[in-house]
Amino acid sequence: MEHQLETIPSLNSIETLRSGDMLFLVINGQTQQQQYKAVGQFDFPLVSGLVYAFNMKTGEPVWPGPATVRNRGMVLSQPEDVPFLVFADRKAAGEGSSGGVLQTRLLFIDKRTGETAYRADNLPDTSEARFRIRGEKYAEPRLSVEIGAVTIQLTVTDQPKPPQPPANDDVEDTRPVTERGLVGLGQRILRGAMENPPPRAPQRPRPAPQQIDDD
Repeated sequence: MEHQLETIPSLNSIETLRSGDMLFLVINGQTQQQQYKAVGQFDFPLVSGLVYAFNMKTGEPVWPGPATVRNRGMVLSQPEDVPFLVFADRKAAGEGSSGGVLQTRLLFIDKRTGETAYRADNLPDTSEARFRIRGEKYAEPRLSVEIGAVTIQLTVTDQPKPPQPPANDDVEDTRPVTERGLVGLGQRILRGAMENPPPRAPQRPRPAPQQIDDD
């Protein structure tokens, strides 16, 4: 493959990830190690730069341009056949803070287009080290990502969607991305009542309406 890449200041490293016939290439610059933490020790390198996708058979780019990520933990151990490129990391609450409360951040990029399929930058952090990505092939295929007490579940659909530019942390806000064709559902299951809501009491049959005489 031969392709002209965009330059970034302070080149730090290059990360690669293969998924079937696709090769993802991350040109990584300087990261803010004090404010952003990796979820795992080895398989979650912190990256900040440009993400490219190439077709290994043709050598050509798959996306119209590179995606831009800032201080994201790249999950190198994710399954090859899932439709998303998953990033996970932890952020210290408050700009420039190196301690205090941490929040979990997740970013899913559509492997076919480079678009943001789902992002959440303020999920509750957990001391549990569990991280699991699971794909399920049902009538409606689903992808589940479990990180501590937080579970994200996306339903994959074949609905058409308008084209969107590749993911860009510099311009996208922190609101969850709504349905864009590929993603039919994004659920956050949090702690406490949101994670395990109390069962609803069975509804009693309604009494038959009573007739009231006018006399």
